[in-house]
Amino acid sequence: MVRALVYSERFKRNFKKMPAESRRAAKARLSTFVEDPFHPSLRSKRIQGTGNIWESSITESIRMTWCWGERSSTVELRNIGEHNRTLKKP
Repeated sequence: MVRALVYSERFKRNFKKMPAESRRAAKARLSTFVEDPFHPSLRSKRIQGTGNIWESSITESIRMTWCWGERSSTVELRNIGEHNRTLKKP
């Protein structure tokens, strides 16, 4: 269980740019994420070659990237958006 979410400025900026329907989907997935970051519906996995950066699915075409914070139950949300663009700069 995640106790605290920290939002990067990039995450906030990209979240605001998303269409309303995508933002609603992201909010629903974040609720699931807080309960269990590795819930099967999120398809969370470590991004190869990045060490501690993970990706999770919001929809088929939208991903978010995140990493564990300094405390074990804190997560920093790094980026969100279209699959290829988001994973290019996790």
